[in-house]
Amino acid sequence: MQVTREQIEREMERLRERSGEEVLLGEVLLPVDSPAEEARVLQQARELVAALREGADFRALASQVSASPSARDGGEVGWLRVEDLVPALQSIVRALEPGQVSDPVRTPEGFRIFTVFERRQATADPAADVVEIAQIVFPLRPDPDPREVEGALRRARAVLPRLASCSAVQAVATELRAPASGRLGWVRLSDLPPDFRAAVERLRPGEASQPLRGPIGIHVLYLCARGGEEGLRALARLEIVRRELERLAARYLRDLRRSAYIDVRI
Repeated sequence: MQVTREQIEREMERLRERSGEEVLLGEVLLPVDSPAEEARVLQQARELVAALREGADFRALASQVSASPSARDGGEVGWLRVEDLVPALQSIVRALEPGQVSDPVRTPEGFRIFTVFERRQATADPAADVVEIAQIVFPLRPDPDPREVEGALRRARAVLPRLASCSAVQAVATELRAPASGRLGWVRLSDLPPDFRAAVERLRPGEASQPLRGPIGIHVLYLCARGGEEGLRALARLEIVRRELERLAARYLRDLRRSAYIDVRI
């Protein structure tokens, strides 16, 4: 999608003004596609709330039953500033301790159940969570034997002295023809797998991580840059694209549900 310079500038200004408390919000959406479904869906939502309060796993349940695009992430909406939520939702979220779930909340799409996974104070640098990284991947088969893993680790350690800059990482990736390697651009730390995030958080710009076992092989991560004005610009673009994709996904799911409802009636 195309993002204009004006959109990025406006988003950067909004990000600069962010302060206060942020929450890692979770949701389950149960859609209501016709007035006749209202009572049934509300009862289903109440049963889910009861199950969650008795110890059911929120992420697992959201993945199974939620109609929101966030279902693919276990219902995780992401880190949001409480003040950016609609007023009716602000009071609900503020009342939740981490791990607690709300009563069913009626929204235009249907009934939602909310939880707060974590809370934090917004950082003074809105781009502190954004990093520019590069990587070298030494691929492994799905079920590698120990010798194959050790060989990949040995090759990964051997290239570490050559990773003196982001450009050097790209050059090594090209030379090795390593898949999924080179400059990855700007990403949110919170979007990285936990072990990758922990490794990058310990790095200073210009440093490479020790080899890490990842989903496709052995990874060496390199921190090109962190935060700053360029990071803020990248974050602004990421936020604009994220919101637009969520809007398109929600509209697509809504249209699918309406089509299915019409087909059933016919």
